[in-house]
Amino acid sequence: MKCCICGKEFKSKTRRKTCSKRCMKLLRAKTRAKNKYLKGRYYKGTYRGIKCDSRWELAFLLFCLAHSKPIKRCELIFYYTVSGKEHKYFPDFIINRTVYEIKGIHRKNLRAKLESVQKAGYEVVLIDKTKIQPYLEWCYNKFKTEHLEKLFD
Repeated sequence: MKCCICGKEFKSKTRRKTCSKRCMKLLRAKTRAKNKYLKGRYYKGTYRGIKCDSRWELAFLLFCLAHSKPIKRCELIFYYTVSGKEHKYFPDFIINRTVYEIKGIHRKNLRAKLESVQKAGYEVVLIDKTKIQPYLEWCYNKFKTEHLEKLFD
């Protein structure tokens, strides 16, 4: 194998990308710097009375409010069935008849959830870690901070 940091040849029984702990730390730092905007979970709050479960949701909300989109927290409940068991699904936001779901991690029931929204006659848009990037960058440039959680009420 060839180390992706220093280029040194090394042997490995696993799928390691680096030759040493030092190179592994450098790779982690490089990846963290590249993905600095993707940190989004574990921050909850409200902004102008609208509940957000993450910084990603807040970034999307801020962008929509700034661009005069009639966004609100989705109060609809959708029902879906997986393995013969019925579940409830509470989407993130709704603009007109389009439901928006912001997800960092795709869990196994996601497809069934989104299909339940479509069956009810609504459009559904999934915003994942690749699609959230422009909203985050817009917010960080507008508010000049990476700590969007400070904007919560």
